[in-house]
Amino acid sequence: MKLLTIILTCIIGIALGCPPPFNNPDFLGNDTHTTTDLIEAAIQQGGIAWTDAVATYGNPGKPWPQDHDSYHTTIHYCYKDKAAYNDLSNLVNQALNLWRNKIGPAGRQSGHALSITEVQWHFSDPQPWCILQAPDPNAGNWNSAYPSGTLVIQKESENRGTVARSSEGYRPQGLPDRHGIAVDRTKARTIDLPWLIAHEFGHVFGLWHEHQRYDRDYYLHFECKNPARYEETKRAVEQRGEHTMAQVCKSGYLSYRYNFGAAEWSKQNHKDAEGNYWQTFEGHSIRSRLCILVT
Repeated sequence: MKLLTIILTCIIGIALGCPPPFNNPDFLGNDTHTTTDLIEAAIQQGGIAWTDAVATYGNPGKPWPQDHDSYHTTIHYCYKDKAAYNDLSNLVNQALNLWRNKIGPAGRQSGHALSITEVQWHFSDPQPWCILQAPDPNAGNWNSAYPSGTLVIQKESENRGTVARSSEGYRPQGLPDRHGIAVDRTKARTIDLPWLIAHEFGHVFGLWHEHQRYDRDYYLHFECKNPARYEETKRAVEQRGEHTMAQVCKSGYLSYRYNFGAAEWSKQNHKDAEGNYWQTFEGHSIRSRLCILVT
């Protein structure tokens, strides 16, 4: 039942906006049972469930595809370069263990079909990283030894000002390195890095923030003055004179316009594809742990 703690409570609302699990109409909600009830019942009865929680409407992220030879969904990842491997591989392993310890391996017993594994390579390979390195004449380009769309783990650029960022869900088309997680451990300060990276993996899987629910304020308080660049943003807002800081703190759109981190806590526009708000709040999941650390 650990799966119900870490996955179902994260997807209760947005599950309604996704295609039926395994394209099976038996999982569609009705007047008697919700989609969540039907999924829970399937898990309890030994039926294999799903881990995709990415709405198909208005979102470039899609559910990760199933493997060709099984009902499992495997996400493969690689490291951008040696520096990323040396700096982050141990933390990535710890982060993935947090998920594995919570939801268990893919299969009927755990009720999910998700697996994530590093693409295997040999240290003797002169180009073992997913981005080609010098002295290769194509240094900086994608290493064709890795499938396009492989999740890229890399160090965050020092000038971005973020501790970590990630892509959300699966993108069927785009650049070879379109899926990724970037981490700058030098900016982490007191943040528990394995938990932070586990949080970013949640975005990669297709999950959203618990702390952006419409009823978030009932469970926790977001202090808009705490994110980095608050004073800088406030000065820019006052100079431009088009909005108030209260509006910027509330609006994800305005926060992005001013390059302000409050966008990650905006409650606006966080409905599923059916127009429904998320339901049960889960305050102890990997998805909500970060908001407790930084608010």
